[in-house]
Amino acid sequence: MIDETTGELAIDAAVGPAFTTADVVRVGSLGKTVWGGLRVGWIRADEDLVHRLVAARPSRDLGTPEFEQAVAARLIERMPEILRQRSALLRQGRDTLTAALSSQLPAWRIPEVAGGVALWVELDAPLSSGLVLAARGHGVYLSAGSRFGVDSVHDRHLRIPFTAPAVELHRAVTVLARVWPTVRSAAPESARDLLEAVV
Repeated sequence: MIDETTGELAIDAAVGPAFTTADVVRVGSLGKTVWGGLRVGWIRADEDLVHRLVAARPSRDLGTPEFEQAVAARLIERMPEILRQRSALLRQGRDTLTAALSSQLPAWRIPEVAGGVALWVELDAPLSSGLVLAARGHGVYLSAGSRFGVDSVHDRHLRIPFTAPAVELHRAVTVLARVWPTVRSAAPESARDLLEAVV
């Protein structure tokens, strides 16, 4: 299965499909491409599989409301225009966030991304859970890397969306830079040992 919910959100260059074989199931949505509140999605797959999925759908599931379907139909007709606009906004957000992080938190490893809606930033210590809690106290709400794995395996990473306006992105990075030294110094002894072993 291929999750294509952000597949059309190219920033630097359009990306072709990763797989072209018929036995691949693709899941798409307008929720990430257009607006998070528009819960209209689709599955592209072999015709037999689509029929089986429709047959397995619970009878109490009445489907997407007609209004949302009508909105989706109108939007799909204008997708080239929408994608150009989204690409420009996402490019501005990505570049703003990358520059701010590089300037204020140079020890963090910032990936180069050509699409999507967020950066998966590698911190210089496995403390993203503590950082997220500290930032929340200043009105910045992010997802710690540990939410994306088991046993805190990704606690060295932080997911930072770049969909907000530039002024909010700058403020978020300023808050992160302000609380990060406190989070590091308050880390338990085990985390410090791990930090010293890695650095």
